[in-house]
Amino acid sequence: MGHNATDGLEGDLACRFAPVPSRSLFPTLHVRELCQRDTLKICSWVSTAEAVAMVSSDRADSLSPCILRKWVSVAETSLVVARSGSEEPVGFCTLSCRELRRLPADYVELCHLLVDPCARHLFVGQRLSSGAKEIAHLAGYRFLCGRVIPGNRYSVLLARHQRFSEFTGVERWALPGFRWFRFALMGYSSHRSGTQVVRNSE
Repeated sequence: MGHNATDGLEGDLACRFAPVPSRSLFPTLHVRELCQRDTLKICSWVSTAEAVAMVSSDRADSLSPCILRKWVSVAETSLVVARSGSEEPVGFCTLSCRELRRLPADYVELCHLLVDPCARHLFVGQRLSSGAKEIAHLAGYRFLCGRVIPGNRYSVLLARHQRFSEFTGVERWALPGFRWFRFALMGYSSHRSGTQVVRNSE
């Protein structure tokens, strides 16, 4: 699934935006598709080799635009949570069917979930998860899944809060060395989450 760039739990299109309901006392945020201008900001959240290892199999001292573009190139879609008005990204994730070759056809994987360390209090991970559920449901997938490094406490808590069920060690296709979670999309309604993903055009 991902981490929040410090302590653990997609393509390039011009942006057309509309806010979604947000919690009172917090800035208005919305979920939209990734724009090319978001790249450097997103990369700035992951500045150590340890942080890169928490969210990717790539080996690097920090998240580079090249690595980010690679993630996006194999994604079905790439999402950001952005501040309304400034459109500054505060969260990022991808949905992919190609990062794991044995992934069943009715599954899509939530990957590389990142949150700006300065926005940890804004429920960004929950918004990304809800946006991913909406996209996956509308695309006809039966399950949204994600893998988590065992020590990634934030991602484990996020998965549980978002009602993902753990299936570590259950499915033969799920790579070992991770904790695996999935959310059943049958009967899911995005109206319950209050999240609307804003499509972009470029």
